[in-house]
Amino acid sequence: MHWNLIFFRMFRYPIFFIFLSQFATIVNSYALLSRGDHTANYVNDKIYFLGGHTNERPFTNDFFYLDVSKPFSTFLDLPIVDLTNITYVPKHARATSTICGLKKDTIFIFGGDIENFNDDTTPLVFAFNTNNPEWSYANIGGIKPIRRRYSADICDKNAKMYIFGGTTANTVPPFTYRNDFDILDTMINPFIWKLGSDLNIPPPMDIATATLLPDGRIVYLGGYKPSEFIPMTKIYLYDTIEGKWSIMYTNGTPPTARGFHTSVLTTDGRIIVYGGLDPKPVPDIVLVLDTTIQPFRWSIPSFSFIPTSVPYIGHTATLVGNYMIVAFGLFYNGAEEILSNKILLLDVGDKNDYKWVVDFTPNITIPKDTAPTHSGKITIIGLMIFCFFVFVFGFIFKLITWYYNEIIRDPAATPLIE
Repeated sequence: MHWNLIFFRMFRYPIFFIFLSQFATIVNSYALLSRGDHTANYVNDKIYFLGGHTNERPFTNDFFYLDVSKPFSTFLDLPIVDLTNITYVPKHARATSTICGLKKDTIFIFGGDIENFNDDTTPLVFAFNTNNPEWSYANIGGIKPIRRRYSADICDKNAKMYIFGGTTANTVPPFTYRNDFDILDTMINPFIWKLGSDLNIPPPMDIATATLLPDGRIVYLGGYKPSEFIPMTKIYLYDTIEGKWSIMYTNGTPPTARGFHTSVLTTDGRIIVYGGLDPKPVPDIVLVLDTTIQPFRWSIPSFSFIPTSVPYIGHTATLVGNYMIVAFGLFYNGAEEILSNKILLLDVGDKNDYKWVVDFTPNITIPKDTAPTHSGKITIIGLMIFCFFVFVFGFIFKLITWYYNEIIRDPAATPLIE
């Protein structure tokens, strides 16, 4: 019997398709590459990652998401789904992004360094609709801004995207530092560019962060202007309601000045700042800014344990529930710089006890009368493992039995080797 006949007989059984599909799911889990200077955006229980550079390529358009509706452990296979085949965004790095649009379900990518730097026809803004998964380049009216890298972007509740600062996009120095303040109104169609207020505007800078507070103010932290890093104790604020700039000097423990850091806002008004350079890796890798008091107050949490591979630059930080999810970036092993392919978790739920963890549990509310006990969870997990092995061994037994009855004992069978 020839092999094609063997396969034909095997595929007659539906259980073979089930096993094959499950096996393909297991062996084809998405392999995370070491990368940096990518973007990350959280929407609808997914963190979407795009672009950046890897050890092999200075620019990529890799596109994938981490499913945070499911529990996972950072040292096991992560629930990653690859979407690279649906993106036509050019290969790039050092772009910025935010969630905006009328329904706050669209990822907007601005600027960055692109693979073909001289390609002036490349759109400045790309948009990805997460509900109807497809990319498009935005149809935008108004005066087109200059392409920049490392700008600070954020979207307000009125679907206006605020883009401040950055350096002119190029792959080699010298860079021109900018304090352009552009506003992209995504509430209307077509979108339109507007110029923000330049009265009391901050100096030209890049590698700062922008965080939107519930009262409509944008908090700009850190960054670098020509020849110096901007002190973290001097905060630039932009009021999106009044359209005015202001400066606040903070209280508390003065942090190290820095750039290349990230920041996220918790539901109780804490801005968690992570990483950065000054130009060396900062000693106070995690900072907390309390925005519920005036002036804002800094504190520096202590840790009993910090992973050796924590990145300082080129990473992203995304808040999901009580977890700040730090992805990829550059970490240091002595003087050696290493790109990371890791996703790390910082539990920020208890403001008196910040800790690095390996297990992620989504915020799923379970009725108290149906919540399994600890021993119940162990029993369920054990039962699932037992059933899996029963299925595998049962399938193998059935396959051997079928092979013996259908092929070996088949009097009409053609020898496999003629």
